[in-house]
Amino acid sequence: MLILIAFFIAALAGYAVLLAVRMLKKPGLSKSAFNERVKYMAAGCDRASTACFIAAVVTPETQLTQIELGVSSDAKRLIFFAVWSLAAIALHLTGNNLLSRIRD
Repeated sequence: MLILIAFFIAALAGYAVLLAVRMLKKPGLSKSAFNERVKYMAAGCDRASTACFIAAVVTPETQLTQIELGVSSDAKRLIFFAVWSLAAIALHLTGNNLLSRIRD
């Protein structure tokens, strides 16, 4: 179940990036409008990465005890933290990549 949730989050992040790239390719945007869209999308990726990291750190123990993985409680915590942290890192890097597209 945890792996399915991670794949769902990764798919949503990928879809958001594809939409962002499509939105940037609209013809006729002024330089300032383009830069504002880039900053807006990068900020959205940053907020999502922060939310993923907080989910990795703040999730209560009661949620982890309901997941049946056949491993110890410490291993569940580590897996949960790793999955959400990787999603946060991917979103953060996406936001940084978007910021590199700002036009001078």
